[in-house]
Amino acid sequence: MRLFSVKCEYLSLLVSSDSSVEGVQRRATKLVQGTYIGAWKYNKRLQYLGLSRLDKRRVRSDSVETFEIINGMNMILIVNTF
Repeated sequence: MRLFSVKCEYLSLLVSSDSSVEGVQRRATKLVQGTYIGAWKYNKRLQYLGLSRLDKRRVRSDSVETFEIINGMNMILIVNTF
């Protein structure tokens, strides 16, 4: 089982849909009830709501996973691919 290569292939499929997912998040931040943030710029809305952009969340998630793998906190099967 090559978990790393499977994850890379899966993420390559997600990269093409990043703009559509980000678009959903843009629209959702405009629909927050009880506030008038719909007219604000996207980055300011994210900051107000305590959210981050999709690409930054993905980088953070990958960094956390790498840390866990290096420190033996993540149970994965490491296969010599070379």
